[in-house]
Amino acid sequence: RHLRPLHRRAGVVSADDNDTPLVVGIRKPRWIRRVVVLAIFGIVLYLPLLELYIRATSYSSDGATAILWRQRASLYNNAYQTIPLFSVEIPGARSKEYCYINQNGTVVINGPFKWAMDFSEGLAAVAVIAHGEERWGFIDTSGVEVIKPKFRRKTGDFQEGLAFAVSDSGRWGYINKAGTWVIRPRFQFTYAFVGGKAQVNVSPPSHWLYAILCGDCGLPPRLRFIDKTGQYQRASDLRDFDINKSPPIPVAIGQYLNNIHVEYQNGDGINVFGRTYESGLRFNKGLAPAKENGLWGYIDTAGAFVIPPKYHEAQGFRNGFAAVRLQKAGKFGMINTQGSLVIPAQYNWITEYRDGLIEVTAEKDGIAYWAYINLNNQQIWPPNTE
Repeated sequence: RHLRPLHRRAGVVSADDNDTPLVVGIRKPRWIRRVVVLAIFGIVLYLPLLELYIRATSYSSDGATAILWRQRASLYNNAYQTIPLFSVEIPGARSKEYCYINQNGTVVINGPFKWAMDFSEGLAAVAVIAHGEERWGFIDTSGVEVIKPKFRRKTGDFQEGLAFAVSDSGRWGYINKAGTWVIRPRFQFTYAFVGGKAQVNVSPPSHWLYAILCGDCGLPPRLRFIDKTGQYQRASDLRDFDINKSPPIPVAIGQYLNNIHVEYQNGDGINVFGRTYESGLRFNKGLAPAKENGLWGYIDTAGAFVIPPKYHEAQGFRNGFAAVRLQKAGKFGMINTQGSLVIPAQYNWITEYRDGLIEVTAEKDGIAYWAYINLNNQQIWPPNTE
């Protein structure tokens, strides 16, 4: 009896004062149990907070790298293999329908298609109405269906043999030219492959504690890179992707909306021209639109204006031509690389010159409509009935 208090203090369980057998066992100290409980609680709380921290701190660097790399790569990698076929709206159709014409305005693929995209690598994405709903597939240049219309949303164009597409579950992946998934659909959004790499948007974490603590936190999906096997690539490995082939890119400098200006930087973030512009766009074929004193002109790769700033709006050069607006509220025309006006300023909008035709917004009797013209400013489509 006299040893019981000592036994209890030593962690020993003893019998009462009756003659029942004595049962002895060593009890774990209470501090060990407390440490175990606190450790489990800490892990459950810490992991989602760590994930949130990583996302919040890595988005800016990964995002900047992703955008930077994608801009550089798109400058010199001509992934699209253009084919002189143009998707146009069929005039007089009861609902909006599309077909394909050639450079002369002759219909070569009748369709009709609910939607029709440009050809890339020999295939074009088209939409048809199947079983009462819109479905997307692919046709070849003869109009033959190559990939059955089975996608509920618009697919990407084929680049480097793959096109991004969305599954019925709403996730994005990549298909080959047989319509087979080669990178399973698991991304929130995807972009085309350039140089063997593609940018993808990875969904935010779905952990219950992350949702409670953060909600959506205003963070966009994380930007990542994958290769053609679907494996993630480190953004740090892509920062200097073929940097020697890339001209400097325009980077906005300034704080919020105050005193924003643009400088052209190389891969090391150095202002290669040693000066800034009011605004600027990317280089293409050695020329880039840049703004000075409220007007746009074009600079060369040395940063000097080779086409003086005299336009109120200017687009980048594509295939040797660029659309410009001469007056503040005026129409658009098109210039060549010498700055000579080749298409008079008479259109509400001009897209780009490709394979002999220019897509413009024309106007007749106060009604605007899309049309194709050639470099002689002759309307090719819709057929001119006058």
